Amino acid sequence: MPTAMKNIIYKKICDHSFLINFIKNNAVVLDCGANRGQFSRWLINNGLFKIYGFEPDPRIFPNLNEIRGATFYKKAVSANNGQMNLCLNDGIDGTGYYDHKRVNSTYESVVVNCINLDTIISENKINEVGLLKIDVEGAEIEIILNMSEKMRERVSQITVEFHDFIDKNEIPRIRKCIQSLKSSGFRVYRMSFFDYSDVLFINKSKINLNLHQRIYLRFIIKFGSGIKRIISRIIGCK
Repeated sequence: MPTAMKNIIYKKICDHSFLINFIKNNAVVLDCGANRGQFSRWLINNGLFKIYGFEPDPRIFPNLNEIRGATFYKKAVSANNGQMNLCLNDGIDGTGYYDHKRVNSTYESVVVNCINLDTIISENKINEVGLLKIDVEGAEIEIILNMSEKMRERVSQITVEFHDFIDKNEIPRIRKCIQSLKSSGFRVYRMSFFDYSDVLFINKSKINLNLHQRIYLRFIIKFGSGIKRIISRIIGCK
């Protein structure tokens, strides 16, 4: 395998893809939609990063205070500052920021505080973001479409879970997000096979992968990982 390809250290943690060796020591990581902190925990155990996590679910947030090595805020990351209704689903593993037209009206709803990305970097005096993880149960589209150029310029990698696996009608808006980030100088790597549930955006001005590295990431890593998962499932069924 060419050395250029070996220089990519790809990770998929909590269904989010990123290149860990391109995140510098002491780099800032924003964990938007921290849930129970699994993603932040992995980063804490595998590098020297400055992690800011955001989780508005009142059922989950108290447990995040037990995690050492990261700073967590009981807030929803959104396109705008202010407040919003957070609809809680039946399970504790996920929260929903969905429009009321898209959630069961019987779900409990709570009012939570919201913060946008520009405010996060301003209040915390952040100049560069090594990795921005967005897993906000439906709010990701508005966040990306309203992301300022100032914010985009400061981010090296963005790993996003879009929710077209819940609502296929969102696909045109997801493609609009992708085109928007492309126009700001990001390369796009769709790491999931059948939907947009795992998309990695890499800022060319921060991480300029060569042609071999781009091919390796786009095809060999993506499809190789998929084949491994299929084989594991087959073996597991025997």
